[in-house]
Amino acid sequence: MQLETRQTNLFSQYHLHYQKKDFTRDMQDIRYNWEWKDYDDFRIKYGSDSGNMEAFSSWVRIFQYYDRLGILISRGLLDKTLVADMMSETMILFWERCEAVINGAREYYNLPQACEWTEFLYNIIKENVD
Repeated sequence: MQLETRQTNLFSQYHLHYQKKDFTRDMQDIRYNWEWKDYDDFRIKYGSDSGNMEAFSSWVRIFQYYDRLGILISRGLLDKTLVADMMSETMILFWERCEAVINGAREYYNLPQACEWTEFLYNIIKENVD
């Protein structure tokens, strides 16, 4: 019981970031307003090469949030079912919208580990909602 309480408190504190106005705006912009045909198109419009540092910062901020959640779950610091119950819909929709871009970035930069914890989180959530 004490472990569950600590995990719930940790997730609640971490989840406050998710509820901030800027984070929510960034998430909604990426999911609904950004348009791209493929990774190269994404990179030119929103990536680190675009000169659009506000967009790129939004992108990085979202994935850092999800990567860190994935790490916390993988180390047993957060209960995966708690996270899945609280954010499955948003996380699943986000990953599925952005997966091709992540795979393109992994190939382009030769970084197969890019966003690996976000992908881990997606897979954990999918397992716990299906």
